[in-house]
Amino acid sequence: MSKILFTLFSISVFLLAGCSVESEKESVESEKEVEEMHVEVEWVDAIAWNGNKYYLNEEKTAIITESDIEKKLGEITFSVTRSEEVDNPEYQLKDGEATFVSKGTSVYSIKGEDINEFIYAHGKVYKVVD
Repeated sequence: MSKILFTLFSISVFLLAGCSVESEKESVESEKEVEEMHVEVEWVDAIAWNGNKYYLNEEKTAIITESDIEKKLGEITFSVTRSEEVDNPEYQLKDGEATFVSKGTSVYSIKGEDINEFIYAHGKVYKVVD
């Protein structure tokens, strides 16, 4: 009788140990999956300039031409989508930076428009949105 109990006890220990190993294996695989996850950020077309954030304004872009640009305000110093920050969902634009417009692209004022409302870069008009 004691041999039977010992045998049953031994089998139970082996089964429990096997389940524990399998559970640890699944846990390690889950951690690897989390580490391998890739975050993809969808950026809007924006420029940070003179303390403001300007966003692409398609309506104004359709009517403004290069003959409407006035003076050069400066150049884009950094482009998020062309950098290692492209997949960083916490990245915040700093003055002179853009999401899509390339580094070195000139930024202009527009004739008859307040630069605190509209700017022009790379053939597009950008507007401050509150």
